[in-house]
Amino acid sequence: MKKLVLLTLSAIFVLSSVFMGACNQTESDTTPKSVSIKYTDAQTIMQLLVDDTLEFGLLPEPAASTLQKVKGKNFTWTRLSLQELYDKETKSYPQAVLMVKNDVLQDYPQIVRKMREKFTDNATWVSENASLAVNAIKTNFASSTLNPNVIDKTVVDNCKISWQDAQSAKGQVKSYIQNILSVNDSDIVAPAVSVDDDFFHLENNFVGNDVNGKNFTFYAPDGAPALSIAKFIADGENFVEGATFNYNVVVADNIAKYMNGALGKADFIVLPVNAASKLYKTQ
Repeated sequence: MKKLVLLTLSAIFVLSSVFMGACNQTESDTTPKSVSIKYTDAQTIMQLLVDDTLEFGLLPEPAASTLQKVKGKNFTWTRLSLQELYDKETKSYPQAVLMVKNDVLQDYPQIVRKMREKFTDNATWVSENASLAVNAIKTNFASSTLNPNVIDKTVVDNCKISWQDAQSAKGQVKSYIQNILSVNDSDIVAPAVSVDDDFFHLENNFVGNDVNGKNFTFYAPDGAPALSIAKFIADGENFVEGATFNYNVVVADNIAKYMNGALGKADFIVLPVNAASKLYKTQ
């Protein structure tokens, strides 16, 4: 199977938030405290926060804004932005990337160029049409965790969906991966792998082969990354005349399996940066 290579950094720069509870602790209280860390899905974490059974919680958008809406006036948490904690100047970090199958990238670069143009339009459209975006995703993936009664322009804007080319983001992505690796304390499962320059697509003007009658699959994980392609789903976007795109929104925890063939074979796929770094040379 051919490997997948990075096309562009979809600065699906998704805002994540840390919530700190109002602990019964004063500034002078230096009594040692025991800490336990639990890894689970966003929905479970959100419910634990709703029930006030967690002192700290880490949530991605749009779950973070959903929590605030659910709690309403009873919201007793201090919300911190991971983007600002990571980089106070840009207030962003490269969380997700768009990967493209190598032979698709070589044979049909015209699709890649057109897709690049339309990603920015999608980000603007989603912000102005939140309910339509969520309904499009729900039509594609009925089990989506996105709630049309909660997701509005404010929540979408909090997701910080934007687009950045791979070459301009190269330094930022490499630095981000090294930061992840620097705090790794596990000798069993590496959280990421350092990437070479071939991880980053270099734009070209090649004409490409005829796409007439060609079918392509596009996968994205549920949540904010799915919002980044919501307009494509709503419009049935095929980018180039003659091509047909099949969009698939799937459970976030399973997204990598659609790249490696365990559950499917994606031509285009949105992945977390760290997962993409581990997989791009294995395909």
